[in-house]
Amino acid sequence: MTPGGPAAAPAQEIAHHLRCAFPGHDTWHEHFCLGATLVLLLLTACSGGEVHQAEILAPEFPGALLSIRPAGHCTADGCPFEYRVRITNPTGVDANVQVCILPSAGMRLPVMGFAGFGIPAHATKTVFARFLLPGTKRDAAARWAGRNLSCVGLDWHGDPPI
Repeated sequence: MTPGGPAAAPAQEIAHHLRCAFPGHDTWHEHFCLGATLVLLLLTACSGGEVHQAEILAPEFPGALLSIRPAGHCTADGCPFEYRVRITNPTGVDANVQVCILPSAGMRLPVMGFAGFGIPAHATKTVFARFLLPGTKRDAAARWAGRNLSCVGLDWHGDPPI
């Protein structure tokens, strides 16, 4: 049996890779790396990491792309844009929106990451967003202003991820 139990074997392998990354290591360094790796491995395994999952609400939330403009230099990945989106929550529950879809262009417009942009029940709110839009040309996006959006409403049941 491996000293330190079955969990020590992966930790020793990781520590071995750490030793290779630090030439001229000594025994103290080796034990420190092994110990730190083992502690990290045990903390990760014992954290009980709950998965936060939202319910997708129906119907889709209607929205509008109020304005959009380039916000920097384009790269091979796309161009950054700043845009304002107005979203209406037609449901009877408070909800969050992470993304809207521009159906006429088949384009996903992120609104806010993680839990999303909060919108109370039966309310309309406007949000300012800045994201890199893959495959989007600077001049093409200007034609999207004023178009309708279809947004995905999420109900985190009072427990959004942080």
